[in-house]
Amino acid sequence: MALDHVALVCRSEDSSDRFFKEILGLTKEPPKTVPALLAKQVFFLEKELKVITYKGERIKFEVFISDSETEPRQRIGHVCLECPNVDEVLNKCTAAGLRVRRGEKGDRSIYFIEDFDSHLYELK
Repeated sequence: MALDHVALVCRSEDSSDRFFKEILGLTKEPPKTVPALLAKQVFFLEKELKVITYKGERIKFEVFISDSETEPRQRIGHVCLECPNVDEVLNKCTAAGLRVRRGEKGDRSIYFIEDFDSHLYELK
């Protein structure tokens, strides 16, 4: 298993750029949009989400931009894990009574799980 990325929420693209580009020195990729349907499936939010990826040599952050004070950040913030055995991990989660979220991204499914303390993980 390996860490793929950490996803956080920032209030603005400006504050995000200031921290991740100017302070940490990471490279910014062009912003992308998570479609409303996928956001509803995995984050239980009914709107498009703007996300910006910042990369370094061995690190990657996905930063979701949301200026909403009422939108719980814990709904979006997550850690993405690369798993060689996603189905096995999903089966263990289901057997343990953990919540598994499934979303459709193009022609593939993506999976998010909540641990026993409600932390969110994406499995790749």
